[in-house]
Amino acid sequence: MTHWALPLIGQPWTPERNCWWLVRHVFKERLGIDLPIVQVGSAGDQSGVIREASQTSGWRPCAVTDPREFDVALMQGPLGPHIGVMISANGFIGLLHNLEDVGVTFQKLSEVKSIGYRNFEFWRHA
Repeated sequence: MTHWALPLIGQPWTPERNCWWLVRHVFKERLGIDLPIVQVGSAGDQSGVIREASQTSGWRPCAVTDPREFDVALMQGPLGPHIGVMISANGFIGLLHNLEDVGVTFQKLSEVKSIGYRNFEFWRHA
């Protein structure tokens, strides 16, 4: 059986189809939850806006040591704030995220950290 996320892997990053778009898409398609639109861009730190959208969507912070499927990961990266969604696939839990110049990818958290992402916060939908 093919994992539901497989058709997303490799889709290109665009300003309209960025990391927040991917999280919104997964929540709408998999959980039937409409998340608010957040303008994500290079104009300053967007993490406060994303954090606020997370809170108004019914998410709450959860333990960094115990991420689960559909937890949202907010982090700082080489290009600024970034967000992705944790999914369970290939026998482990990892991050589905959309990177500029790469597109949608699925990686273990150790791999995400190795490319410069840090200060992870995990949020869980109540």
